[in-house]
Amino acid sequence: MNTLVTITQACAAIGNPTPRWLNDFLRKTKVDPRGLPLYRVVARAKLIYLERLIEALPCPSKSSPTATKNEKSLHPRELPWNRS
Repeated sequence: MNTLVTITQACAAIGNPTPRWLNDFLRKTKVDPRGLPLYRVVARAKLIYLERLIEALPCPSKSSPTATKNEKSLHPRELPWNRS
């Protein structure tokens, strides 16, 4: 089912991002991963397909790919507290 909601309702449904952030995201991402539009414009308002928006949102992971790439993993014997 395609539920159409306003910007304010979409922000509340997906965890309270700001309407400005959501508008910027919609400006950059016009379609979902299947190529279907994320919203319709009625008069001056955007009506958003909530399910499509949720599929198109970026991963909420806090880790950055560069942080894991640059770290050197140590063998347990190499840890400072295991040296004798």
